[in-house]
Amino acid sequence: MLEQLLLLSQTDHDAAQAAPDSDTTEVAPVLRQVIEELSPVYPHLNSVLQVDWENLQTLQLPPLSLQTILKNLLENALLHAQGLSRIAIAMHDQQLLVQDDGQGLTAAELTQMTRRFWRKSAQQQGHGLGLALVKALLQHHHYQMDLSLNPPQGLSIRIRPEQPSSTLN
Repeated sequence: MLEQLLLLSQTDHDAAQAAPDSDTTEVAPVLRQVIEELSPVYPHLNSVLQVDWENLQTLQLPPLSLQTILKNLLENALLHAQGLSRIAIAMHDQQLLVQDDGQGLTAAELTQMTRRFWRKSAQQQGHGLGLALVKALLQHHHYQMDLSLNPPQGLSIRIRPEQPSSTLN
């Protein structure tokens, strides 16, 4: 928890102080590294993970930020999606999609998921910082995260570049 709080605080500070880095990072090698790190803690990870390796491309994120984002998204699914049998990762049109088929959420819960310290219930593991950290990192690098239900159950997370705001004439 302390590590995530420090990283979240540093991300907030960096966002206020400087422009984001313009690193372009290959998703596949970073994802492989994250899977390798998480496998000892979650031995069933490889049996539930379905990755469209051929279509993984690059994202305009520094490698450490991408690693933190992927690790938090995977851990979030593994920790909180009871009944989970699949986590799918794919990319289409410069958008990264992470979907699971775990226990569903309500529309109200979806709106709360990126709030710091929010958890669905007190019985769940974690500290409620993972998705808040992911959101802060993405915003710092001009990306956004869209959360939606993944019918028939589960969560779908889409990471995409922010759309430029249109100007009114």
